[in-house]
Amino acid sequence: MSVIPLIADGLNPTVVQTQQNFKVDGHAVLIGNLDLAQLDDEANSNVSYDFRVGDKYRSHRERDPKEIPDGGVITLHPGSALIIQTEEYVHLPRHMFGIIAPKVSLLQQGLSTTFSKVDPGYNGHLLITLFNLGQTTRTLRRGQSFCAFSVINVSGGARPYNQEAKQLQARVGQKLPEWIREWLEANHVGVMVVLIVVTFLLIVATLLLTAAHLITLISTRQL
Repeated sequence: MSVIPLIADGLNPTVVQTQQNFKVDGHAVLIGNLDLAQLDDEANSNVSYDFRVGDKYRSHRERDPKEIPDGGVITLHPGSALIIQTEEYVHLPRHMFGIIAPKVSLLQQGLSTTFSKVDPGYNGHLLITLFNLGQTTRTLRRGQSFCAFSVINVSGGARPYNQEAKQLQARVGQKLPEWIREWLEANHVGVMVVLIVVTFLLIVATLLLTAAHLITLISTRQL
């Protein structure tokens, strides 16, 4: 197993930019909407490529996906997570397997993706979950790098992915009004405290009622 350098030019490129130049049994990954400047930057290693924030996302706290216009931003509150569609789309040949890893620069800000995979044969945009593990609200702009993509060799006998690409779909369930959702996000700590206090009071009330009931039963038997 070895990591494949990402090279978009020369006689034996490992990255192509159009479906016409891609072969499932070839040795080059298709990366559509490629930011070629990343691969041409001599200051950076070419064993990974940074996927960028695309035009759609959905919060784990919301029901429907949202559009991100050119120049738009998305907000991650502490403890929240967003499913982000990548600007790029990929098509992996039979002999390549993709790995998605967090970016160190974002980890330092408390933002992290999970390690995930891209199977040989996968064709389409990727859906990557980004978490805000810190205590500060963070924003990302459309087109900003947010995760790292690398590919490794796959030995013979691998069965390619043969399904439709993943889609950013609405979550099943009742949607809260926007003003309620925004209020809950802004006051989530206070809401948690109130819920804890209410739960405690309910437990105390239940214990008192149970005790009163037992005292009544004992008194009745004594009479």
